[in-house]
Amino acid sequence: MFMNMLILFGMLILFIGVIFILLGTWTYKDAKKRNLDAGLWTTIVLLVPNLMGLIIYFLVARRYEAIKCNKCSSTVPASSHYCMNCGSEFKEDLRYYRENRESSSKRLIIGFIIYFTIVIIIFMGFVIMLFRDDSLKFNGGISIGSIENNIGDKWNISYIYSTKEFTRKINIKDNSPKTLYIESECEEGELSLKLIQGEIEKTIDLWPKNDSYELDLSIFKEGKVQLYLIGNNAKNVNFESYWE
Repeated sequence: MFMNMLILFGMLILFIGVIFILLGTWTYKDAKKRNLDAGLWTTIVLLVPNLMGLIIYFLVARRYEAIKCNKCSSTVPASSHYCMNCGSEFKEDLRYYRENRESSSKRLIIGFIIYFTIVIIIFMGFVIMLFRDDSLKFNGGISIGSIENNIGDKWNISYIYSTKEFTRKINIKDNSPKTLYIESECEEGELSLKLIQGEIEKTIDLWPKNDSYELDLSIFKEGKVQLYLIGNNAKNVNFESYWE
């Protein structure tokens, strides 16, 4: 499951990167056609977040339309039918320019629809796999002053107030670890630790007393054991645990 999630996440990053490359390439070429500062506008489109750079480009830069006279290479507004420098008429040039411009815009829109659809599909697949993973639990609730350390074979949590559920896993292999050691303090409210592995379930009430506990893990089979630290309006909690 984790490997599949990692692959999907990598694909998501890859497609987002491809979108940025295509967007930058299109912006540069489009700005060049319009005789704008292509480097500046490409930078704005790519670096301004939330696609605001692209919106600015469409609302500001793309309102300016200019073409070059085939005879004297002067830049003139696309609304003109004559070159202001040499007086040449270029209706055909204007028609060709507008056709190419419309074709370019259509390709951009179609390309973005396809790529954004792919990105959304990959993202939804990543989210679905995330929620289907039983080892992950998404908990709501309020937590104030929360500090959690879950490195290695230690799991320590302290907070001032919380209604949140904290989770951690222990992987039992070759009958190890054998014992879970706990020290906890809870001044107010209710606090408990629940251990679940399939149909096997063990709950330890960690309130109202402050005490040390030792739990024999031999009641569980080899594999993952899910730990849940559950507080009900618990205040000034200090929970420390390790296993060996």
